[in-house]
Amino acid sequence: MSKTTQEAWDKMSDTERAEFILNGDFEVVKQSGIPADSIVGDCQIVTSFKAMVSGVEITGWQSSLADCISVANDNLVYWSGLKAKSEEFIQK
Repeated sequence: MSKTTQEAWDKMSDTERAEFILNGDFEVVKQSGIPADSIVGDCQIVTSFKAMVSGVEITGWQSSLADCISVANDNLVYWSGLKAKSEEFIQK
């Protein structure tokens, strides 16, 4: 599935957003670096993870891969519930 732009995302209904996220390509982005408030000489490197689906960030930066997957799972459950409620409403 292709990525989306912020403008296209803003124009989507909640049902369209749920459909997009639930059918998208899941990926975890990893970033490592030195904290901005570190002191010269520190050897502290921080690694963070965030989950994305077809270019849409579904988690913020998390301190571990396990936390990232857990938050992503919770968010995907939320979107699948929203999609199910939407479909139930349409059928009525």
